[in-house]
Amino acid sequence: TINLNPGERNVAVAKFNVSGNCEWLKLTSPNNTTVYGHGIHFNDNKIYLSGTYNGASEIGVFSKTQSSFPTIRGVFFTRLSTCSNIETPSILASNTNLCTGDTLYLHADPLPNGSFIWNTGVEADSIAVTAGGEYSLIFMDPTGCTSTWSDSTIINEVTPVVPLLEFITPPNGCEGDTVVISTTSPFSSYLWNNGDINDTTIFTQSDDVFVTVVDFNNCSKTSDTIQIVVNDITYGNDVHNVCDTFTWIDGITYNTSTNSPTWVVPNAAGCDSIVTLTLSVFPSLDLSITDNSPTLISNELNADYQWISCSTGQPLTGETNQTFNAVTNGDYAVIINNGGCSDTSNCITIANVNRGELQKQ
Repeated sequence: TINLNPGERNVAVAKFNVSGNCEWLKLTSPNNTTVYGHGIHFNDNKIYLSGTYNGASEIGVFSKTQSSFPTIRGVFFTRLSTCSNIETPSILASNTNLCTGDTLYLHADPLPNGSFIWNTGVEADSIAVTAGGEYSLIFMDPTGCTSTWSDSTIINEVTPVVPLLEFITPPNGCEGDTVVISTTSPFSSYLWNNGDINDTTIFTQSDDVFVTVVDFNNCSKTSDTIQIVVNDITYGNDVHNVCDTFTWIDGITYNTSTNSPTWVVPNAAGCDSIVTLTLSVFPSLDLSITDNSPTLISNELNADYQWISCSTGQPLTGETNQTFNAVTNGDYAVIINNGGCSDTSNCITIANVNRGELQKQ
């Protein structure tokens, strides 16, 4: 019901059904003055009422413009709507911070029998947001009636903080050492590639290292990868076969076989290199000779022998037995090898060889 107060003038009322068809049109003016309507106009599937009036009163949604016709003082358009009480929708957002490069989803709070239209132009219950800004939506029922716009949801785009790694200890270690790594700034949570979730982590062997963090804007980012090197301890044997005694790098003189002494020296990586002495000590050789000139006999048994001329230092061809028979006068000695020991006897002078006998032979 529309109540017209006395003195009001130039009012047009039209009734349309839900299909948009005009059912009736009534025009009123003061003192029963006739007021003329120019008709009903169809434009873009909408129905409009126009008329010529001294002034125009508002009914429903309208616009009022000046006509280009000089005899028309004002043109009044109105479309009466059957839409009423359309609930204004609201937006559900789990987070209003959008990390650069990520996607955030906004959802319409569900309403029955209708659809949602976002200010991005998307008609859907939810939209994927990849940039910051203001987002709002309207609800449209099956008859095409729409609500007012929802309150805007402001999405703030934030840039994730990239974690930088730093060594608490030197980046290169030796077997048995620990390499401690942290980030240069604090974060909300950490996940290192070794499974550690603390703000610092420890490595005891060579590996690639990186960490994925969540900052205080709830943005996730992974650090660059760095490499740590943990060098191994190296081991070696120092083998010696000696007679009598042996003095090693530790300054100790050994007179029996052993494989237990060790000595630590730096290797090429600067880590420990552990050297073990493997020592075989053989009994002293008996270098004495029995002189039965012109026959000489070595008193070392079960050995290898090589008789030599002391004047030349050269071995005598074929003289490799324990016994040596000189054929000429001279000075002679024997080189003895036995059980890894090698030594040379003192020289023995042979001066009683009968040269005449030798010539007869």
